[in-house]
Amino acid sequence: MSKRKFKKSSKSFLNRLGWQRQPSIDLETLFEQADNLDQNQLGQVIASLETDVGEVASQLKLPVDKMEQGLRYLEEGQRALHRGDFKECIARNRRAIQILGNWPPPHNNLALALFFDGQPQLATATARHVLENE
Repeated sequence: MSKRKFKKSSKSFLNRLGWQRQPSIDLETLFEQADNLDQNQLGQVIASLETDVGEVASQLKLPVDKMEQGLRYLEEGQRALHRGDFKECIARNRRAIQILGNWPPPHNNLALALFFDGQPQLATATARHVLENE
């Protein structure tokens, strides 16, 4: 994996998990120094990220491959949200929710997309669902 691709995917992953707990390594510092990392260091960071995904999968009682699939939908929804494609964001986050259940990140993104798509009542109901399940 190239350093650029690693940096982009790791930052995206952290944004999804960072709210819940601190990762086992300080990736923000690592991102600033990514160009100076050797392959061994990149391998260690990737292993740490895999551990973090495994831990969240365990908390959600999901196999890791299902967790990764849900994270892919979540990421696709996040990209759609950033480009203003709210209907696509809604669809992708609903797919993520089918896999990830009550885990808050896809519900939060869904609520935001629903709001910007002109569905404030449904957005509010979705946000309340997140708050009730925390």
